Amino acid sequence: MAGTFSRSWQLVKETWWVLSKDKELIVFPVISGLAVLIIIASFILPLIFSGFIDSAVGPVTWVILLALFYLITYFIGNCSA
Repeated sequence: MAGTFSRSWQLVKETWWVLSKDKELIVFPVISGLAVLIIIASFILPLIFSGFIDSAVGPVTWVILLALFYLITYFIGNCSA
């Protein structure tokens, strides 16, 4: 457990080195990040404007919404690979 941070830091440095050598590898994470931001906006904005967040909804509704969000982001992540 003691070497976990040092191994993580080494991995970060090696990843940065690979990205500095091959710059087009950064395109996929950027596109995936933008897609996730669009998905988040498509979930959050309707909830805010409809007043759904202010209303008293049960935990089952939130679990269903989170599961739907997860499935959509998982699908986008796998299809864009």
